[in-house]
Amino acid sequence: MPDKINGHNKSREVVGKMMRVNRLHRSVVDKRFAELDIHRTQHILLMYLLQNGGSPSQKQIAAHFNVTPAAIAMSMKKLEKNGLIERKQAMLDNRVNIVSISEKGKEIMEKSRRMFDEIDEAMFDGISEDEYEKLKSIFDRITDNLLRIGAEDEIPFKRLVKNGSGSGKN
Repeated sequence: MPDKINGHNKSREVVGKMMRVNRLHRSVVDKRFAELDIHRTQHILLMYLLQNGGSPSQKQIAAHFNVTPAAIAMSMKKLEKNGLIERKQAMLDNRVNIVSISEKGKEIMEKSRRMFDEIDEAMFDGISEDEYEKLKSIFDRITDNLLRIGAEDEIPFKRLVKNGSGSGKN
């Protein structure tokens, strides 16, 4: 543990820097998402659909993200309006909506993958392989320490819905 300076832990300075990096990264990502005409919440849903190509139902999606079916329905309506997903009623039960990502949605996801690659490359510009590996190791230890003292990994979508970001203009 770092020494105390003037009654304050040195670690607060590092924590502040980590939080600033997170905010700056989010700022760049949000600006790039705006260029793609998509919101972070929508991106999370599209990623889930792309990774779970089996056309899940809205109810299954809500259960995965631990949110209400109504919250998912609102997000799905926006995605469908923008042509990023397709919803169909299940053949055996017309109360169930099956959701799949559209070709336009797949194109957006490919653009976002390239966008994240560009951001990551720029973010680590000038950092050596050794520095990168040390940083990775340090973050692994910090993560383990936080989990050990009771931190929980959140599901990003639930956090966004709680903060109101899930009801963006897109």
